[in-house]
Amino acid sequence: MGAHPATETARHAEVGAALDLQAWQLRCTLALMDAALAHHGALEPLLARHPVLQATLDDAAAAGLADLTLGEAVARLDERLAGAPPGPLARLQRALGLGADGIACFVLAALPDCDPALGAVIDELHGLGGRPT
Repeated sequence: MGAHPATETARHAEVGAALDLQAWQLRCTLALMDAALAHHGALEPLLARHPVLQATLDDAAAAGLADLTLGEAVARLDERLAGAPPGPLARLQRALGLGADGIACFVLAALPDCDPALGAVIDELHGLGGRPT
């Protein structure tokens, strides 16, 4: 016996929302890394101080972004997100009339909740208590 159609619809919505959030988290973290490198230099010292960022690079590689610079990867993710079925963050972005960087500010504020290890990265770059300032 199959699942109830409403249950299937809810399950697809949950999966879509999770994928939407994952894509925005990746986009936001790559943009954060790109900004850090623009102001603080090489990638290796940043990765040495914050090993959690290696997982972001691994996720970017898994998403087919390995051969791109960080800025190019962010731009490619922006294209993908703009062309994807609208998830919750895309709907919020449209409702508020924000660009990708605008909605990324919302995601940046939530990054330490999604991965507490990113709080230290945010503190080092422009934060206080694991939150952007």
